[in-house]
Amino acid sequence: MNPELLWVFIPTIAAISLTPGMCMTLAFTLGLSQGYRRTLWMMWGELAGVATVVSTCVLLLAWIQSLSEVYFAMLALVGGSYLLWIAYRQLPAVDCLPAVDTTRPLRGRRRPTALVRRRPA
Repeated sequence: MNPELLWVFIPTIAAISLTPGMCMTLAFTLGLSQGYRRTLWMMWGELAGVATVVSTCVLLLAWIQSLSEVYFAMLALVGGSYLLWIAYRQLPAVDCLPAVDTTRPLRGRRRPTALVRRRPA
C-alpha cells in the first residue's frame, strides 16, 4: 500500500473509532449497570472486533490496489456513489419523523435507576 494513502487511512479509522456510536453507548450503559470490571471484558471484545475489521480493510485495499489502480478507482467511485445514493434516500425520511410535543411536562416518569443507585450498606 502507498504510504501516503496509509497516512490518510489511519486518521480516518481513528476518527471513526473515537466517535461515539453504538459501541460507546453499550460500554457506557454496561459501565453504569454492571460496573467497571465487568465492562472491561466487553471492551476487549470490541477492541478485537475493531482490530479485525481494520486489518481486513487494510489487507483487502492493499490487495485491490496491487492488482491495478483502475480497480481501486472503480471501488472508490462505486463506494462514493453508494454513499450519495444513501444520502439521497434519507432526504425524504426527515419528514417522516414523529412530532414531539415539547409544551407538555413529562409526568409519571421515573428517573433512571442506574444513575442514582445506592451502594448496599
